[in-house]
Amino acid sequence: MFRAGLLLLVTLGSVAHAQEFKPSQLGKLKPPFPQIGSLIPSKWPIFVLNGDRQDYLHCPICRHNLKPVVIIVTKDPAKDDVWNLLKDLETLVVQEDKESQLQAFLVLLHPQAGLSIVKPEIPAKGLDFKKVAEELVDETNKRTELLERMRKDASKFQKVIVGCYPALPADLKLDGEAETQVVFYRRYEVVETWKFAAGAFGAAEAGEILKKVKETIQPKVK
Repeated sequence: MFRAGLLLLVTLGSVAHAQEFKPSQLGKLKPPFPQIGSLIPSKWPIFVLNGDRQDYLHCPICRHNLKPVVIIVTKDPAKDDVWNLLKDLETLVVQEDKESQLQAFLVLLHPQAGLSIVKPEIPAKGLDFKKVAEELVDETNKRTELLERMRKDASKFQKVIVGCYPALPADLKLDGEAETQVVFYRRYEVVETWKFAAGAFGAAEAGEILKKVKETIQPKVK
């Protein structure tokens, strides 16, 4: 009886430990993100512009779990080659639904995609509340206009997530100077990364990314 109880206790403890596991716990055993072989260091709740989580904060990294995922991060929402890559990836996502279960999502980085907060170090006595209110109203109007414009592009996609965020999170140590960045990972481990300066991303670069993704999820049988 004692042994059975002890075994149950150990088993429950092991399950609890497994449930608390986070990919970042292995970070010290892996290269630093976003190098190949590194692990996705954290979740990323973005403001979603399409699909079943539209107009909510939602984390695609958490949602897609251990599946292979392509993340596109761009500062240029008007760049056709970025949208074309996402379109090609969506086609591949549909094709791989029963096989690799590939997923993809795109994040548009724009400072107006975030919300302002009053900095705690500023004393209430020093605030011009009328000015703060006017700034918040102006910011809200600009953000509303931005989101409406982004939703029109996002509505064209049904199987991939499109979202926005004001800036790169500190935990995701991507290149803040790059205009477009792509991270391809599987089981939270980075398979390949690409980054492009302004004007450097085009159809040829998108083709190389798509080729790498296909080669990884559709290995040739020898």
